[in-house]
Amino acid sequence: MHLLGISGTWTTPGPPPPAPVPTAAYARHVETLRGVVRHELVARALRTHLPAGPARVLDVGGGDAWQAVRMARDGREVTVLDPDPEMLERARRRLLGEPDAVRARVRLVEGAGEDAPRLVGGGYDAVTCHGVLMYLREPGPLADALVAAARPGGLLSVMTKNAAALALRPGLERRWPAALAALRAETGDASGGRPQPGGSEVGGAEPRGAEAGAAQEEPVRERPPWEGPVGLGLGPGEVALVEAGPVEMGNVGVPTRADTVEGLAALLARSGAETVTWYGVRIFTDHLGDEPVPPDVDQMVDAEWEAGRRDPYRRIARQIHLIARALPRPTG
Repeated sequence: MHLLGISGTWTTPGPPPPAPVPTAAYARHVETLRGVVRHELVARALRTHLPAGPARVLDVGGGDAWQAVRMARDGREVTVLDPDPEMLERARRRLLGEPDAVRARVRLVEGAGEDAPRLVGGGYDAVTCHGVLMYLREPGPLADALVAAARPGGLLSVMTKNAAALALRPGLERRWPAALAALRAETGDASGGRPQPGGSEVGGAEPRGAEAGAAQEEPVRERPPWEGPVGLGLGPGEVALVEAGPVEMGNVGVPTRADTVEGLAALLARSGAETVTWYGVRIFTDHLGDEPVPPDVDQMVDAEWEAGRRDPYRRIARQIHLIARALPRPTG
């Protein structure tokens, strides 16, 4: 396969590793307007859906514990599982500024999300995983681990890149070749099944329960090797079409894979979770680049939150934030 002037095939046997995320680049990003808006919108959705009181939460890929600290302040017991020791060190430094009671409610564990049930056990009231799936060539094992770590009926909160909106940012930034490349790329699909029709719907502004689980009927095809841009010269913001769907060079200099809402719902359905609802993250502010946080950021977040709960706005958001629930385990 030859895409945008680059070619190559990933052929290493065994589970494909995620691309490493540069800690310094991530740290710079989270202090920008786009980083703050993302974190605030995810936190607002978690406050809306998480069980009240002393719930047990597993934050997979929780990095520097930004969300974990917020949840611990609200009285929840949070385990952060992350494979990057530098990110966990940032989390430790963040916790130093918190009261003893908050620090006591956060546990930091180094390890891969795919190993979550073995490393940190199961039975969690909620399992969160934000901004991780898009770095994985093969998301299935992580999805399985997320659902396995949750108790039956437990909450799943997963955020990843929106394949349906990859052209929006370069278009608004007047980068026309990149916008055209994104528009011409086939729809990405974490499930490995056929691309869903553009008009199909998963979830709503309000929880809809099991009716959204129909996406699990989508036929599954064998996932081919990862072909394309890893280490092969994609420039910032460029998009390539690979067998797994569109791949884009992200903000932090690492290629990221995009998913559809329908594909993400189908992926979780096959792992044993049903979609409740979903949100769009960053609609109005995504094209603003790495701007500093302005004084009116609260109003920006309010506008983003309202738009991210409804169509058609959430369909063009940069990221998908999907809320699901783990189904009862089969017995016998």
